[in-house]
Amino acid sequence: MTGPTPTRRRRWWKYLLIASGLGFVTLLAALWYITTDSFQNYVRRRIVAEVERITGGRAEAGSFHIVPFHMQVEVRNITVHGTEAATDAPLVHVDSLVAHVKIISFLRTEFGFHSLTLEHPVVHIAIAPDGTTNVSQAWSGDMINAQYNMPAGQSPSVLRYWYPKNGKGAVNQDIFVILRAGKNPVLSHLWLNYMLDLKNAKSNAAFTGYQTPHNGIDPNTMVSDGTIPPNLASVVVLPQYFNEGYRELELSPAVDTAWHNVWQQFKAGG
Repeated sequence: MTGPTPTRRRRWWKYLLIASGLGFVTLLAALWYITTDSFQNYVRRRIVAEVERITGGRAEAGSFHIVPFHMQVEVRNITVHGTEAATDAPLVHVDSLVAHVKIISFLRTEFGFHSLTLEHPVVHIAIAPDGTTNVSQAWSGDMINAQYNMPAGQSPSVLRYWYPKNGKGAVNQDIFVILRAGKNPVLSHLWLNYMLDLKNAKSNAAFTGYQTPHNGIDPNTMVSDGTIPPNLASVVVLPQYFNEGYRELELSPAVDTAWHNVWQQFKAGG
């Protein structure tokens, strides 16, 4: 047996040198691109979008600084506005935000974040006499519908919905009612059966945004069949939420009276 010929060895080293050279050029190009205005503006937009995703408000950013070799970005004076007036204190203010960037794809200009660190966050929650606040609230169905009402050029992938993982949040459901004296009870029950069919329940949720309570519906299947995007998997209402969550039901007369007494004291400044 004979080993590789000198010509083959030279070709192997030649390919290795070419690959190493391309890798070095790519690294230099990456380091150069990180310093460009295009990259910095892109990262700035991504950070603002991430802050808005976390808080649900409208974010503004102050000074901006990048440390290329550490893949670190620092933004100072982050302000998040809720629904408060322009003259009022903002919902959130952070002295500085430090983000560690991860490269997903240079070819597609996709980047993400390993971590976001906030320094000295201050939160102002205001409650007006009429009961309104500067904190946004939305039902899960509103977020499903929001993906079809995004501004031109804005991807629905920026949307997020937060619900307590332990299920202890606000939960409720719309209902269909069959009248006891209705003229077509059989047809009414057939309608209920149709709406409770798993395929139809999913289709209805995708169209209206609001999910029919169904034991066959779960986040994995709703995402895998394209009913909802992965970033909105948290909108799916699970059966245990009705056991652990807080229903918006009628108050007893005694509790209703007590609530109104406290509310009147609050409005009077007491």
